[in-house]
Amino acid sequence: PHQRGFALDRRQKQQPSPGITLLGRSRSLNIKAVNHISRETEDVQRLVDFYARVVGLPQIKRPDFGFGGAWFQLPGQTQLHIIERDPLKPDVCRQSNSR
Repeated sequence: PHQRGFALDRRQKQQPSPGITLLGRSRSLNIKAVNHISRETEDVQRLVDFYARVVGLPQIKRPDFGFGGAWFQLPGQTQLHIIERDPLKPDVCRQSNSR
């Protein structure tokens, strides 16, 4: 099954792994891929400049979610998503309605 952000292979027997606790149970994850990594900021342009100019990541097309942000391609199939933090709700993570 595919869960948001992680591709998990549940066919393999999961062995307990010290230091990893999910829902109160120790278990190991067999992560096959990471789709994207998100980074929130109040200053999208500052991070766009950093990741494009300093790190040299290629910026890729991003759908219009109604708030600021930018996407970058990382090596392989993983992307970096920069998300504009809502200044009126700094402790709440924005979520898109796309799927």
